[in-house]
Amino acid sequence: MAGEDQNKGKASNCHPTKQRSRHLPRMTTQIPQYALSDTVYHPSDPPARTSDVTPPPSIQGVHSPCTSQPTNSDAGRTLRSSIALETQSNDGKPILCLDGQGFLPSRPAANGITDILTSHYIDPWPSWKKIPISSRDSWFEEFLIKFSISPPDYNWAKKNFEMRGSILLTNKLNKARTTMDKPNWIKDSVWEILCDHWRSEGFKKKSAQAKTNRASNCGASHTGGSISASQHRANMMKETGTTPTPLELFRRMHQRKDNTWVDRRSQLLNEAFTHTLKQLTERALAQGKPPPSEFDVWCDVARSKKGKVYGLGMESMAVAGRPCYHDSSSSIEWVKKQEFDELRKKMEGVINGRDGLQTKVANIERLLEQNNALIRQLMESMNR
Repeated sequence: MAGEDQNKGKASNCHPTKQRSRHLPRMTTQIPQYALSDTVYHPSDPPARTSDVTPPPSIQGVHSPCTSQPTNSDAGRTLRSSIALETQSNDGKPILCLDGQGFLPSRPAANGITDILTSHYIDPWPSWKKIPISSRDSWFEEFLIKFSISPPDYNWAKKNFEMRGSILLTNKLNKARTTMDKPNWIKDSVWEILCDHWRSEGFKKKSAQAKTNRASNCGASHTGGSISASQHRANMMKETGTTPTPLELFRRMHQRKDNTWVDRRSQLLNEAFTHTLKQLTERALAQGKPPPSEFDVWCDVARSKKGKVYGLGMESMAVAGRPCYHDSSSSIEWVKKQEFDELRKKMEGVINGRDGLQTKVANIERLLEQNNALIRQLMESMNR
């Protein structure tokens, strides 16, 4: 027993980055009672509703969390959340489950990222991307000290941390700029520089263009409050025992209690999706084919000209129909696909840059040949 305690003490003192290379260290968690219930998904189970979406990505050894009650102060009411930190790693740290481009439960993750961000905001960074990469990497390491990540995928967790951090900083700075009330986490000298930046003509022009773009898209209203779409989906799974369809999640976030829509755009999208899905389903059945994927239909109907999918928050960019986590390797495949797509885009940029450089070199060589020819003609005329 003493040996075990001693080994445990040694393990807990190790820094998380020293225990992994590409992936986070594997952790052992206690399975909460509800994880053994009938609501747990298994790879052999049929897909929920009429959707034929691919089962969600996951990694072995992951467990789903359960109940808590975060307060939605933005909406002026309390929303019950069915995700809580009831599972902990061996060192007592709360576990965050990777979910699409976020974390579950979302509220503790957001609070943890916000605490790190506000405690280290020492320069007038107007956006997340302006923060040095070394600083953001250090912040992520601090995040890993606060939480255990499940599944233990370092790259996936880093991507989600970056995404959530960017959104949280943008929201906080937008609020400060709108109210012109300096938050206590921003130093006076930093605040003055930020205000100068917001008063600059370049920023005003960019802000006006963004406002015009939002207006042309009929706004982005929803009733979800500060709870993420992933959190709402997890809550609905807990309430019903099944994975919500895209339309069910959309209605949850864009309909009021009296079933009225928050805006015209949401109503039109609901009508377009239901009509399109009905037509495609009838056509598929008539041809003896399986019904279409509801998520694929949603992406086709709700996709904007720029390729963004409206209506499901960050769920729009995640793999369809993914509950908390199940025993599968598709989560790793999904992350690798994202990395491959990014690498492919970078390679295309390098190739395009190389082609452009080759064209410039060819033009320069052509000009040199023309100049040499003119010089020869001039020399010949002088020698006559």
